[in-house]
Amino acid sequence: MDISPEEEESIARKAGRIALGGIGAIGNFLDVPGSMVRDVVAGENPLDQLLHPFSPTNRTTGRDLIRQWGLAGSKDTLGNFAGGLAADIALDPLTYVFPFGVATKAGRLVKQASVAGNVPTIAAKAAQTKVGTFGPRQAAVRTTLSDVLQHSTPGEVRAIQTAAQKQGLNLTDLADEPLRGMFGLGVLGTPKKVVGFGPKAEKFATELDKIGRAIRYGKIPGLNIAPVDTAARLFAAKLGGVPGEVGQIFARKAFTAREAARAKANVQIADYTRKLVDLGWGDESKADLLRSAFEETQRGTAWHNLTPEVQAVVQDAERFKDSIRDSVLAEGGKIAHYESPLAKHWPRYGLQEEFPEVSLQSGGGISKPFDMRNPSARKRNPIFSPFTDDQGTVHAIADETTTLRKLIKDDDLENAIIGRRPVEEVAGVIEQKYGSVIPKWFKDTDGIVKDRYQALAKWVANLPEEHRKLGFFANHPMLDLHSYAVMGASQAAGLRSLREYVLSKGVLIHPGQAARQEGYKTLRQALSGVAGHIDPEVFGRRLWDDVASQMTPQQIAIFRHDLGVGLGKAAEDVTDNDIVRYMLTNRVTDETATAISRIATGFQSPQPVQGVLKAVDSVTNFWKGYQTGVWPAFHTRNLVSGQVNNWLTGNWSLRSVRDTHALLSGEIVKDAESIPAVQQLARDRGLQLTPETATNLLGELAYAHNMTGRYASEVMSQAGIEGITSPQRLIDLASEIPRVGFKAFSLRRIGRKVIGREPGTSWNPLAVRGVRNRVASGFAPAAAGEEASGIVEGFNRISAFVHQLRRGVDPQQAAAEVLRSQAVYDARYFTPFEREIMQRAMPFFKFTKGMAVWMPTELMQRPGGKLAQLLRGANRVRSPDIMTPDYVAETTSVPLGEDAEGGRSYLTGAGLMMEDPLGFLGGGVRGGLLEAGSRLNPLLKAPLEWMAGQSFFQKGPMGGRSLEDLDPTIGRTLANLIGRREAVRWPGSEWVEFAVANSPLSRLTTTARQLTGPLRTVTDPTMRKSRAAEAIKTGVNLLTGARITRVSPAAQDALLRVRAQQLMRRSGSKTFVKTYIPQEIEATMTPEELEEARKIEALMNTLAKRSKARAEARKSAAGAAGR
Repeated sequence: MDISPEEEESIARKAGRIALGGIGAIGNFLDVPGSMVRDVVAGENPLDQLLHPFSPTNRTTGRDLIRQWGLAGSKDTLGNFAGGLAADIALDPLTYVFPFGVATKAGRLVKQASVAGNVPTIAAKAAQTKVGTFGPRQAAVRTTLSDVLQHSTPGEVRAIQTAAQKQGLNLTDLADEPLRGMFGLGVLGTPKKVVGFGPKAEKFATELDKIGRAIRYGKIPGLNIAPVDTAARLFAAKLGGVPGEVGQIFARKAFTAREAARAKANVQIADYTRKLVDLGWGDESKADLLRSAFEETQRGTAWHNLTPEVQAVVQDAERFKDSIRDSVLAEGGKIAHYESPLAKHWPRYGLQEEFPEVSLQSGGGISKPFDMRNPSARKRNPIFSPFTDDQGTVHAIADETTTLRKLIKDDDLENAIIGRRPVEEVAGVIEQKYGSVIPKWFKDTDGIVKDRYQALAKWVANLPEEHRKLGFFANHPMLDLHSYAVMGASQAAGLRSLREYVLSKGVLIHPGQAARQEGYKTLRQALSGVAGHIDPEVFGRRLWDDVASQMTPQQIAIFRHDLGVGLGKAAEDVTDNDIVRYMLTNRVTDETATAISRIATGFQSPQPVQGVLKAVDSVTNFWKGYQTGVWPAFHTRNLVSGQVNNWLTGNWSLRSVRDTHALLSGEIVKDAESIPAVQQLARDRGLQLTPETATNLLGELAYAHNMTGRYASEVMSQAGIEGITSPQRLIDLASEIPRVGFKAFSLRRIGRKVIGREPGTSWNPLAVRGVRNRVASGFAPAAAGEEASGIVEGFNRISAFVHQLRRGVDPQQAAAEVLRSQAVYDARYFTPFEREIMQRAMPFFKFTKGMAVWMPTELMQRPGGKLAQLLRGANRVRSPDIMTPDYVAETTSVPLGEDAEGGRSYLTGAGLMMEDPLGFLGGGVRGGLLEAGSRLNPLLKAPLEWMAGQSFFQKGPMGGRSLEDLDPTIGRTLANLIGRREAVRWPGSEWVEFAVANSPLSRLTTTARQLTGPLRTVTDPTMRKSRAAEAIKTGVNLLTGARITRVSPAAQDALLRVRAQQLMRRSGSKTFVKTYIPQEIEATMTPEELEEARKIEALMNTLAKRSKARAEARKSAAGAAGR
């Protein structure tokens, strides 16, 4: 019996539903209020869609309405699509209402000045109560601009004033305005009026905060575990692992303060770097001379070799270093954990990834020059120090490092290592050439005497080739200053936040009420527990200064009197030291002690890994490198999607694009001197602004706030915990600063890299960043991809950054907004769990997380904004039917027609950043898990897929598609080349196809399939009319982020078969499977193989007959028993 195509579709529709997908789920959910209004207008039931908020059923669309009004015909056209979408938007309440609260003008100014994070503490200060009394919503509703101005630093007040002035707002007029209202009115995501203030609004906000706290900090009865808070600490680096609501408020403040301190240090380093480069001292050959000039103990001749201009830079840099040191000490911090071993030596930092830990042949030990948790060279491994002092004292650092530098770069050693000579021979070279300055024996950390030459030989042999070329202490002295300044400034900022936290916890209470609970640590013990970071006495004095500044003379006198009673002293004899000692004996809870430790230390640099994990990371990075930067589509997608995200968040303008192009091209940015942040930086340095100076300062600000993009992309993000590599030569640092060493975009230079003609490039396919400690790719296409990625990411970030700066937004807040919408990759923005587990399990985790956080936040803040309307429009343009595979129907799935062979093509994605998190939605929990599975590291995904026999990447009605139903990539490519309609298969091809699909070659094979696709239009007469369409599809897929997917007739039949099986199972049917060999396969067999196949078929037929006979016998027996 034959059935028509219409009947096929009818059967399929009975068996299942059209896959919804993330765009459909979110688009339909956002459309619920609008669909209810349209149902009322159309005279339909406005409540039935509440039963299925994510489904398109039971809804009146805008197109339906205009047809009902006689404004559109029955045929779908572009015109009535646009008219219908306009009706959807116009009749949607979310177009005009902000139901989740909105910031007032005062609140927006506070946010633009990067002060919004202080609102919980400001609300507490204004009410003279403890931090944590008010939740975030209540604090924002009750706090006014006047409160913020009163309790902010002069710099924060200035930032608010700058933002107000740039936007033409008068702070006096806004002084009594609360920062937030519970509701807002406006149009398309732009608030015009904010309502919901006063006692009732505050009460409502309080109830919402109670609900939020119950969810966030609620504990499972009997387990003392808060699951939501625990998960938040696993995935939020800003919390620093700190427990408790109050501790997390100050952890966030500390994180923000550290970021501001880093940026300030970066700006200063950028200034010094620019000056050195302009003076001709940016060349690495002059690094040693500069270091000698910085070293007081050997300044002599080196100092006189500097020009007066360079001497001025050196002296200014020394003053800057001393100011960092003084600020840390003044805040009660200790500096020794990152200062030089000898005070008169310039800070020295080895390359963290340069010195891997390896086991020595003599049995264990550590063969790296430093304890990496102590980045200063203070705790050097006995293998490496001292070389010139039998007494074992730290001595002659400069001589020792010079020796090590010569040893690492020694040509004889290099030849022995490249020639894979035994370690004993390498050790012999070391003894022969350096025996006079390097003692043969040393004691390891266990006191065991070992052969130093053997240890050094193995250490050098295990260094990657590029690290041997860089050498020991390869950093430029300006980079050492950079590390020192960033660490020091961050520590001082963190200690200031820590002081606020300690004060907020009320541990400095009236002497007669001091907490003395047994088992709790004293404040001194808690501070001392932060090893190497805090001097409790100095920190305590700063605490007392803060307390005393808030007390009247009478209150201080009473405090001294009460304390004196306990000490047996008169009030006038109680010293500040007595008060400090008393405060340090107060007890703190375990939670507070934990918070003190984590707020004080902040981000800790990830440690290099070894063994199996190192191998896993190398394999993962190798695979990832071949999926990203080597392909043009990756960069065009990132450029377009990044600019679209800037537009969606309101941080895009044609002017900002022109500004960025000028900055990255080394040209003058027009009217840069009018940017408030540039003006402020010029005032701080005492500079007269000119167009060129202003452009230079703008570039320095972009660099200082991590906007320049070199290390800000998936191309540069490594697997594992090592994160993003820091610059290791001055040229590396300069290359991140526009108009210093930042090379303008050059297709010619990138082209030379692609073909391996640029210095430093090769055709070694293993020379990929992140593979065996490589810090940069040498493989030609990968090296070109890294440069292209830096330009693209820099363009996306800088354009949004500059756009905000022109509006008077504080640079730190502008950078935060950019990182929120563009995704962030730096290791300090991720928790150890994310770096050590998630980044390995899901190689693109950082981008996935960034978009998964950005999208819901944007929709909550602006439910009628550009993103929401774009999702609604994308949902309306979708048109999947029951014959569309789930893996296509869950995407944008815009039908593009059917070819002569019966294949259907769909636009399945535009390559936008917002599409990424949508992949987890629309298929329920199972669909979300399948999506997560499809993003796993191939080392995990491949065995799971093979075990299940299903592809996680492509979904069917009952889960992942069967591996057998997938169109083989290599087989399809071969079919395209030889003009064959069916994909080529051979014995064992399934294994080969599966292995390649999970290997670094997967992107290469799919590209080959796409490139050869148009060849079939030449060899297959039935497809000649499709030549243009195939060429366009291939070009779109290979050169852009958009994706056109063709569903072959075989794939459609496989889908129809699955849906029919579903329908039959519901009727109680049984499954019968017959295995056979197709004629086309038989045609390729040898006579011996064909004979063997015939025997197997005969055996299968015999077994089938036996099974049938047994079934008939059981049936006869049952019939006889019934009689």
